[in-house]
Order: sequence, then structure tokens, then C-alpha cells
Amino acid sequence: MKDDLEMFEVSRADPDLLRLRKADEWFKLFGGGVLIVVGIYVLLIPVDVLPVHGRPLPWFFAVPFGGGMAVLGAFIIGHRQDLMIDRRNRTIILKRGFVIPYRQVFIPLEEYDRVALDKEVISGRELSYNTVFKVLLENENQTAEPVLVMVGELADARKGGVELASYLSLPLENRLQEGEGPKA
Repeated sequence: MKDDLEMFEVSRADPDLLRLRKADEWFKLFGGGVLIVVGIYVLLIPVDVLPVHGRPLPWFFAVPFGGGMAVLGAFIIGHRQDLMIDRRNRTIILKRGFVIPYRQVFIPLEEYDRVALDKEVISGRELSYNTVFKVLLENENQTAEPVLVMVGELADARKGGVELASYLSLPLENRLQEGEGPKA
């Protein structure tokens, strides 16, 4: 079997362990880091540690504003949500946590018999619509809750669906319109 996956990360230690690759990791580090630095800067203004031209910020404004920014930045950096698929143990592992996982859910992979490629149109304000393409693990009898593996643009969802179906040796069900589906 060919395991050259681009949308997913295969463990180097165990090639039967697949982890969803998230594109927003660098954004989280940069955005959260900026919020922490600005929040600490605002917290230091009323203490007269930093030189400020004009009147310094009052502490009753700086503490909630700067502290809130720093806490929000730490939350953005520290929040984790992982989806891993263990092919050897036939298990889907969902992890959530802050820095370290505090909640893990194990779902047997036998409950799923196909990978589905689907789309959802989400309405926004003023009649604007966004189309989101999804890759799901599903079963025909619908006895198990579908597992959302990834959401993205058409090309990413198409590539991810084909890669995941190949990796798990499951059929790919295409629910997209003609011309939108996988080009295998």
C-alpha cells in the first residue's frame, strides 16, 4: 500500500498511526504569542516599568484588558484538539485538552464502512453563502455517529478523502455534484 499522504501525518515510530495535520498551528502560535506580548505590555504600563508618553493607562483599565488579552493568547496557544486513527488497533482516537489532553474518546473503526466526501452550504449575513467541503467516516446503517475527519476547500477535501479511503482500504462515497468529486 502506498502511504504518501499529504493531508495527514503518519507517525514515524508507528506507520499504522495517522494524525490529522492541522494547517492553523503556526497561526495559533503567532496569533496567541502576539496577544500574550501585547497583554503583558498593557499590564506593565500602570506599574511604570515601561516608558509611556503622556498619561499612563489607569490600572483599572489595564488589568482587565491586558490580563484578558494575555489569558486569551495562552488559551489560543494551549488548546489542543487531535484526531488520530490507529490502523493496527482499528481505533479512532479523539483528544481534547489544554496543553495536555484531559479528554480522550476511543471509537472502534469497525463501526465505519466508508469514507464520504460531502459539502455543506453555510449561510452568512446579507445572503452570503460559504461552501464547506467535508470528509466523514460513516457507516451504511447509520448506527454510529459520523466522524468529521476534516473540513476545507474542495481540493483539500478531495485529496484528503482519497488519501484516507486508500489508507484505511475503505470505499469513497462521493456526494458532490458532477465535476466536484475526486479525480483519482
